[in-house]
Amino acid sequence: LFRSPVSVFWGWFLRPRFCLRLTTAKSGSRTSSPAMVDIAEEDLKKEIQAVLEGRDLTTTSLKVVRTELEVRLKLASGAMDARKNEVKALVAAEIERIQNGGSASAASSPPPEPPAAKASGSKPKQVKRTKEEKADGEDDGEPASKKAKGPSTKERQQSAMTRAAFMKAAKSFAIQIGDKKVKLDPKTFSTGSCGFFANTKVTVDVNGTPLTLQCSLNLPVIGSKTWED
Repeated sequence: LFRSPVSVFWGWFLRPRFCLRLTTAKSGSRTSSPAMVDIAEEDLKKEIQAVLEGRDLTTTSLKVVRTELEVRLKLASGAMDARKNEVKALVAAEIERIQNGGSASAASSPPPEPPAAKASGSKPKQVKRTKEEKADGEDDGEPASKKAKGPSTKERQQSAMTRAAFMKAAKSFAIQIGDKKVKLDPKTFSTGSCGFFANTKVTVDVNGTPLTLQCSLNLPVIGSKTWED
């Protein structure tokens, strides 16, 4: 067909430029997105282990891990986003491994020994006992050497009498404390032990100054906790 010189000119002028624009646009779109990272899963796992080693896992996010991987592997920023799910799974597995390893080592390690007493001669703290526990008479106060030779005071007295017989026969008595005689009366304690008890105030002179003291006396009979009523 016959084409006019004008149509031939415009066809020659416009077509190459249009194709050039399309080519430039396509090539630009390919270079703008990061390429797929070509690294084996086992190698990626080792890199993740190196990134997480010694880190505070409570403050380390997946984004931080991916950024560190990009730096270690010398990749462009955002290159690991294409394998985001894979990195997430590997990070979760590594954290679980670290936690299991930590708990296993803690379980296998012996408990720490208590600190030794200071050289100044300070004694280790003892568990405080209440007044009623002290009135039980469980500790007869005899040295271990004496206990080994025969029955203890507690063993000798645990069947000496009944509680009723003690309360009927026991008589009150007084002891001197400071300027006052303190009277102790027979009593059955709430723990079951029998003995003598007093609760009063006494005055003691200290360097010419009279001081009032609260005086509470518990005198349980050793072994009486097991007496029958």
